[in-house]
Amino acid sequence: MMGPPPPRAGLDVRGAAEAFNAELAAQLTGATAHAQYVMAGLGATAMLPVISDAQILLPGVFAQLTVPSFEYPRIDAPPALWLIGALPPGPPTVWQPPSWWPELSQRRVVALTQGTVADHDLTDLVQPALDALADEGVLVVAGLGGREIVAGELRVPSNARAVERAC
Repeated sequence: MMGPPPPRAGLDVRGAAEAFNAELAAQLTGATAHAQYVMAGLGATAMLPVISDAQILLPGVFAQLTVPSFEYPRIDAPPALWLIGALPPGPPTVWQPPSWWPELSQRRVVALTQGTVADHDLTDLVQPALDALADEGVLVVAGLGGREIVAGELRVPSNARAVERAC
């Protein structure tokens, strides 16, 4: 059920996805066997798929906290998989807008983040995007995924703002 790797020239995407899924299934053998044992104890007789697939395939509905634009296009997504968006955050207890907040209404805004897992190296996406957008007539807000802003770590052009969190 995992998505394919990002396409690259010469990459067999289907083959790479199949290899990844096979490796994941092998790593989850113990968890899948334990789930099978528990389900058998409850009277289930059918064999479970790999536990990472079972959680999506077995229930009538699997509500995933994401939106389609964050997912790879899938023609094989099970009908039980519903992409429901994010849960609304709780109200902040104290929030002070940053000094640049009024700029948000003065020009188009580009929200930039590298993701959640890959935030350890901002040169993968954040820095090249900041460099590429430096001369554009937009305000770039780069969310650093909760990372502390370290002086000199990023070249932040005059049309960009780096923030520890994007929300």
